[in-house]
Amino acid sequence: MSGIEAQPGRPVYGFTTLLGPLDGRSASEIGPQEILDGHLVGSPHPVPAFWWHLIHAVKLEHLSLGGSGISPETYETVLASFGDYRDQPMDLHASYGSGDVVPAAWWTAGVLGRAPEPAGDLIALMNGSFVSVGVSICALLRLEQVLPEAVAILVAEGRVHAALAPREDRHLIASLEALQSTAHSSVQLPVSLRDVGSWLLPLIACVERAETAIVDRLSRPSANPLFILEDGVRVPVSQSSFLSLDLRFAMDSVLSATAMTGGLLQRAVESVFGTDGVGPDVSEMRFVQPAKVAHALHLEMETLVTPFEFTGSMSGGVEDLWDGVLIRARQLEQMVTLIEKQLAVVRSAMGPAAGVGTVRGILGRRLIGASQLPLGSAVPPLAA
Repeated sequence: MSGIEAQPGRPVYGFTTLLGPLDGRSASEIGPQEILDGHLVGSPHPVPAFWWHLIHAVKLEHLSLGGSGISPETYETVLASFGDYRDQPMDLHASYGSGDVVPAAWWTAGVLGRAPEPAGDLIALMNGSFVSVGVSICALLRLEQVLPEAVAILVAEGRVHAALAPREDRHLIASLEALQSTAHSSVQLPVSLRDVGSWLLPLIACVERAETAIVDRLSRPSANPLFILEDGVRVPVSQSSFLSLDLRFAMDSVLSATAMTGGLLQRAVESVFGTDGVGPDVSEMRFVQPAKVAHALHLEMETLVTPFEFTGSMSGGVEDLWDGVLIRARQLEQMVTLIEKQLAVVRSAMGPAAGVGTVRGILGRRLIGASQLPLGSAVPPLAA
């Protein structure tokens, strides 16, 4: 706030001005509550407590790094409210990723119950990448919950060749050798099954990149304006720290890799039951449909990988670049739900997978989420 006082003639976005295309008008024309109410649009639904708390935690992390201009009183209120949960609604569809202010407005209303004072506190709470980063963390944790079972199934039906893996990955691949089946009689397995490392290591690398992007995003402030020190004076800077383009590119890769995993599961089911979907005993009808249902689910996954634009003209042309991270994170969560449905099909047809706990431990050596999730814990889906 001292920076604003030191430069009284300089407008500061959201602190002394209104928001978006109205930033040429004084903040005194409309009260903070009217501004907040104007952002509470869409179709909000209750967010699971786990997701709500993670979104809240990311915001606190960003605020703690400084530079947002939030008042100490409002910061203390937001900090003290961490852990509170009353089925607060949010609309996580209501952003293309250039600040996520509408989902953040729902979060602000849920945390405070009203607009904060002074006016600058509202933009300090509503702007930033915290919603998309929090949802990305939850979606990745959901993925890392289901990967061990999927990998265990694919290893059991495939082949593991540690000698073919890069030197730094050989121990990981070798750890899976005991889980592979010795019952294969064909000269060549399908390409999808003959070399587990050829797809598993790139899959792990995609998830690792997303985790790294999240850690990086958590380590830097995310707000607009951002107050920086120049010659001992806090100066507001208009910039784009609310974007997370590196995370967007990483989530694109994770989505593709997850869709590939769904395809691999379908191929494994078809390999077991034959290309016509019928097992060795044609009288057993339970062998007919699994591969078809797994394929239907995989087709739906493929629709979630469709590319979309980064640029355009919104908010009077000011918002012409966005990251789409929140969209990608929701799509990943939807894809994980489809993977879960595929796994249910596999279980019904083939029985429970062996070695899931072993695979979870192996993946936990590389993936943060796989190692940090307590045994038996579960991140709930975003929607039932």
